[in-house]
Amino acid sequence: MKNSSVREIFEMMSHQELVDLCMSYREIITEVGSEDVDFNDFWDAYHKITSMPKTDMQPAKKHWNRLTKKERKSALDNIENYFLSLPTYSSGKPIKKARTYLADKNFLDEFVVKKNTQHGDLSDRYRSDGKPIKISIEQVAVNNWAEFVQYCKENEYDPETGESLI
Repeated sequence: MKNSSVREIFEMMSHQELVDLCMSYREIITEVGSEDVDFNDFWDAYHKITSMPKTDMQPAKKHWNRLTKKERKSALDNIENYFLSLPTYSSGKPIKKARTYLADKNFLDEFVVKKNTQHGDLSDRYRSDGKPIKISIEQVAVNNWAEFVQYCKENEYDPETGESLI
């Protein structure tokens, strides 16, 4: 395209169309120049913060690959806010699997993270690694008691009481 024809096209565009074009161009340039987040970093962080077992990795990776670099960074950065914003019931938190968190784009949600709740300060209910102080078999995605015992050993819980050992 010659410069004169480009100029003619720009002159025919409305002010709003030019603004939209510039904003789109800015997003494209930002996306190209931004550093990408590795899936494995997300995968490890999600499961460390939520204490969920690492399941459905391939479906999660498919959803990850559909995200823009900006969305990937947001997905990683908002795991803790997502987790802390979830309500806590007697059976635990209704935590989504990583693949569902990505597919539903929950990282784009508006989070209300309360430091103090009716059940006490969050630090009273969670260890420094983000895992709950006490767990039950219903909170952990396992198929039987042996898997629960194994999960407890790997994550430093007493399988009999569900109490944290750290």
